[in-house]
Amino acid sequence: MSTAQPDRSKIDEFIRVLSGEDELGAVVRAHIHIEALLFKLLGLLVKDEDYLRKLNLEFSQCVDLAVALGLGREHAKGLRAFGGLRNEFAHNLDSELSEGRVNNLYESLSATDKEVVQVAYVQTNSQLGVSPPKFKDLTPKERFVLIAVALRGMLEVALLEVQKNQSISFLVEIAKQPPACDALNGRVPACISPSCRITVSAFALG
Repeated sequence: MSTAQPDRSKIDEFIRVLSGEDELGAVVRAHIHIEALLFKLLGLLVKDEDYLRKLNLEFSQCVDLAVALGLGREHAKGLRAFGGLRNEFAHNLDSELSEGRVNNLYESLSATDKEVVQVAYVQTNSQLGVSPPKFKDLTPKERFVLIAVALRGMLEVALLEVQKNQSISFLVEIAKQPPACDALNGRVPACISPSCRITVSAFALG
């Protein structure tokens, strides 16, 4: 189980912003955030981000690529459904967050992501010191916001895990390197002195 946790203050701000939007604004803004995080994740997973940009991938294609590169496949259905909902709103002025649409979005989530939705709801209301209605009794928009929070949080945790693993891999590779000593007298050149190597390691962990 991952120990990485997204920034709670950013989550609270995300909830506040989406709650202040109308339905169209909430769907589009939430999708912008989630798409940006997904692309940032892909940028860490591929070798050359410039070539990734040249592919000009659709959102659903980004989801498929992320899964191919290591994102849990259980998250794919929920992300695709979220992208589909955004497309409905982008191309139909009469779209609304109906009970059916939001229920379908929720059912597309993995069991883990559904649990995150429920936990986020309980924690948010606990901080406010209120006794909330049951999740199913919330308005469709309120449920949508919590679903968006869960998907955003999942991607943030994935980003943190990749960044942590890349830092560890970098340190392991540094440790594997043979001592760069002068071939004649065994001295370590000043340009790669122990103090320099410590600085590189500290930067990688930062």
